[in-house]
Order: sequence, then structure tokens, then C-alpha cells
Amino acid sequence: MKDGTADRAISEESVQAIDHVRGIGNIGAHMEKDIDQIIDVDPGEAQALIGLVEMLFDEWYGARARRAARLADIGLIADQKAAQKKLTALTEARSKDQMEDTGEESA
Repeated sequence: MKDGTADRAISEESVQAIDHVRGIGNIGAHMEKDIDQIIDVDPGEAQALIGLVEMLFDEWYGARARRAARLADIGLIADQKAAQKKLTALTEARSKDQMEDTGEESA
């Protein structure tokens, strides 16, 4: 976040969730006047916070890597098909040349 705004690639829901985590962290990090007041965090709440971090890592980094791999696969398929087309055209041209050399007619 920069000057109260987030990168456009980050969804509004993610920004809000991150802000909620910041708020939760501030409760523990900044003591109130009554130092005897302790706000407990139960395991389910802690797991929800960990789940958010895992989700964001997957969305921001894992999904990007999977997307790049899929796009690279498409590029590889396109390259293979282009090579196959070139090889087929070359094979057909050679076959035609051989038929002409032997006096056969092409179909």
C-alpha cells in the first residue's frame, strides 16, 4: 500500500483483509492504558490469519507461476505444430519431386 492506495493488481477484498490483519496486530502490539486487559486469540482465529497469508501467496505467486507455465506450454505446442507443418510440407515436396523424376503422376 502506498499513500493509502494499493496496487491495482490487488483486489479490494484482499486489501480489506490485510487491513483487518493490521488492525488485529495492533491490538496486541499497542497496549492500552489498562495493561491488565488481554485479548486472547484462539487457535481458529490464528489459523484463519495463517490461511489468509497462504491464500495471498498462492494468488500472487503460485497462480502467476502456474499461468506462466500454461502460457509456455501453449507456446511450445505452437512451435511443435509449426515444425510439424514445415516437415510435412518438405516431405510432400520431396515426394512430388520423386514422382516427377520417375514419371509418375501425383494424385
